[in-house]
Amino acid sequence: MPSYDGRAFATIFYDGNIDGAELELKSYSRRQFAWKRNVFRRVLVGMERKVEAAGMLQESTQEIVGRSWEGMISPLLIPASLLGILACLVVLVILVYAKIFDTSEQQNCFAMLVFVSLAWATEVIPLFVTALLVPMMAVFLRVLRSDDGLFNRLTAQQASQRILASMFAPVIMLLLGSFSITTALGKYNVADIMTTWAFSKIGTRFSTVLLICMTVATLASIWVGNVVGPVLCFSLIQPILRTLPPNSPFARCLIMGITFASNIGGMASLTSSLENTTAIDIIQPRSSWTQWYSITLPICVVSDLAVWRLLLWNCKPASHIPNYLTTNDRKAFSRKQLFIIFVTLLTLIFLCVESQLASMVGDPGVIAIIPMIVFFGSGLLIKEDFNNFLWTVVILAMGGITLGEAVESSGLLHAVAQYLCAVIEDLSPWNALVITCSAILVMSTFFSHSVGALVILPLVTNMKNTLPSAHLRLLTMSATLMCSGAMGLPISGFSNMIAAMHESEVGVRYLSNKDFLKNGIPASCLVLLIIVTIGYGLYLTIGH
Repeated sequence: MPSYDGRAFATIFYDGNIDGAELELKSYSRRQFAWKRNVFRRVLVGMERKVEAAGMLQESTQEIVGRSWEGMISPLLIPASLLGILACLVVLVILVYAKIFDTSEQQNCFAMLVFVSLAWATEVIPLFVTALLVPMMAVFLRVLRSDDGLFNRLTAQQASQRILASMFAPVIMLLLGSFSITTALGKYNVADIMTTWAFSKIGTRFSTVLLICMTVATLASIWVGNVVGPVLCFSLIQPILRTLPPNSPFARCLIMGITFASNIGGMASLTSSLENTTAIDIIQPRSSWTQWYSITLPICVVSDLAVWRLLLWNCKPASHIPNYLTTNDRKAFSRKQLFIIFVTLLTLIFLCVESQLASMVGDPGVIAIIPMIVFFGSGLLIKEDFNNFLWTVVILAMGGITLGEAVESSGLLHAVAQYLCAVIEDLSPWNALVITCSAILVMSTFFSHSVGALVILPLVTNMKNTLPSAHLRLLTMSATLMCSGAMGLPISGFSNMIAAMHESEVGVRYLSNKDFLKNGIPASCLVLLIIVTIGYGLYLTIGH
């Protein structure tokens, strides 16, 4: 005998047909059971993988290495990865001995940049392993110079001390603090509850879900920066991702949407990215928040919409997400969950007002220590949680920071900036804008946003006597925004690094370099087009 609820369901949806209603409810129950069973299985596999990772990886690595060496014995079975490494090394040697730049430091640094870029683009070795090669190559090739104005070539001892000191930059502490927050949100199911509730309100149409997630990522990057913002957003969609296969177009599209939206959000605020904070002090007279927002917010909105349509067209995901992803089974938060939410919100508030706290904390990286101390000190997180951080992302970020230090210290950036100045100084403002932004886009794509931003200062220094002040401000601001718009490779920015290393519970990466090239390069070109058209028009209209 059906219950009262069962009879009501049959009356509303099946015109009183009890048998049809029972078949539908049984079918729904089976789907729900299958979904929860698969999710539970993947969680168990993920837990087992984390506990036994060392042994499993060692065993599998031995098997792979054994097969690789067996393949190298026969000339017909040379692994493609070995050929790729050899090709990169050949390019490195050729460029070291070529005579393109004036000094050995610049020439060697250029060779290193090309080698690292090729290795990252082709992924012949893991991304984080390439990042580990950067400090070693910077020392071996002796690309660093002294910063005392004499620009003497540093010895290996001096270079190694400087490189290793630069690797643990404040942004690394920001990443670790973000990982602490996301680990706590995931471990105590706070992210699951919040995500389930949010998706029950959004609905099942994927285009809507993607647009809202991108909007949230952009706003998070504006408020707390484009390092912490994407980490938090990825933790919130984790309950959704673990219900999907790693090769799902839905999963890839969602991750790339959050990644690109976080990069775009890095343009909006004066403090939302390292690029913007670098530009604040060199734009004279200094821009106010209102002046900056009046140009950047329209650019961000249009860029988000353009990239959103691009991803839907490129990825072609299903039009609707599964219904069980939007089931609202929200429960009341426990005391531990409320405490985690409180610490998270407090940390985010401090990051939002960091500029007002600068005299006390010095850098946002110090604020990021708060959740680490609280969560690990209280026992909410333990040593195993710390060991399971995304250390590959940390290493990749360290490699990018080291690359920026090497490029700046070698004088390579200064040489490129001088050449760029000579090209654009006699051009009209719009033509100069297009060439400058295009050059910045290429540099930031291969050498990261931070390295691209370092071009701005020598550019302004060399052009202040040849360009009117208004044109100089236009170029500086537009180039700063373009740094954040580079998204073509995993190394291009911190959001890309995090997305590139994002894995399923069973250790399979969601994105490959092909995904970045297929979607990131067109997205970067769209942002470039928006900056040199809409951004240029807003600048002239507002009279920034």
